[in-house]
Amino acid sequence: VLAARNPLLLFIDDDCLIEDENYLRRLTEAHQEEPERVAIGGPYRLPARSSFWDRAYHANMEAWLEQQKFSRDESRALLGGNASYKARVFQSGHRFPPSIKYGGSETPLNHKLFEERGPHRFDPELSLTHRSRLSLPSLTRKAFLQGRGFADQSKWMAEGFQDNREVRQPSWTIRL
Repeated sequence: VLAARNPLLLFIDDDCLIEDENYLRRLTEAHQEEPERVAIGGPYRLPARSSFWDRAYHANMEAWLEQQKFSRDESRALLGGNASYKARVFQSGHRFPPSIKYGGSETPLNHKLFEERGPHRFDPELSLTHRSRLSLPSLTRKAFLQGRGFADQSKWMAEGFQDNREVRQPSWTIRL
């Protein structure tokens, strides 16, 4: 991340697809339209043949995201697998928490940036297809690991964002 030469960084999950040929152009234009806004992201959409467990997880994730939003296009947090940041965020010392190994590692960074810079832009048109392929065992494991990640995240946020040694963006994919 610190060695990036582009002024914009995009983080997507390894099980997400950019299917809209205009996605990157739209994302770049959104950053150019709002030079002071440091984070922009969008939603996931599911493939037509998603499992019941994929749909259940997706509904839960969308409910969480709605709690983060102030309006249709402003939010205090973005989905880690569909978020872009201006490189200057990381060049100025901000980091993903290194202690969080799974699930939600972007949330403390998003909340810190929100406190300092105001709401992030959430653009419903910047959607990615999320092909998670969950089953009951994999969803259970994912929920457990994300719960552990949330506990680590809460601790890290309570400590005042002091741990800035590494840049890390873990994958949300679980393979059984």
